[in-house]
Amino acid sequence: MYINNVGSIAQALFAHDNPAYNDAESSTWQAAQVSVLSLMNCLGRVLIGIVADAAKSRMHVPRSFCLLLVPILFGLANLLLMMIDDVQHLWTASGFIGLAYGCWFGLLPTIVIEWFGLGV
Repeated sequence: MYINNVGSIAQALFAHDNPAYNDAESSTWQAAQVSVLSLMNCLGRVLIGIVADAAKSRMHVPRSFCLLLVPILFGLANLLLMMIDDVQHLWTASGFIGLAYGCWFGLLPTIVIEWFGLGV
């Protein structure tokens, strides 16, 4: 839901109590949020792979235990988002949400293959 609306959220926060609203600057803030979200999504996919492999090989627990981390990240991101009232701080929520989505979509294919196999 956030990914679909991050541009509108950035625009609304930029316009809030801003008498000098500028469409060009608003677009810059929107693009910055999408960039932060995308970069953190990529980082989340890499990090969860490292964490899940370390959990399996060093701690001898299944990778599915790492699924507990993802809702925690989503929860923290949503709590952070509720406290943001300025567009200059929106990048933190975008970063956490991007990280959580990256972890989720990086971990799930591995767990599905681990549980159900490749089917080849």
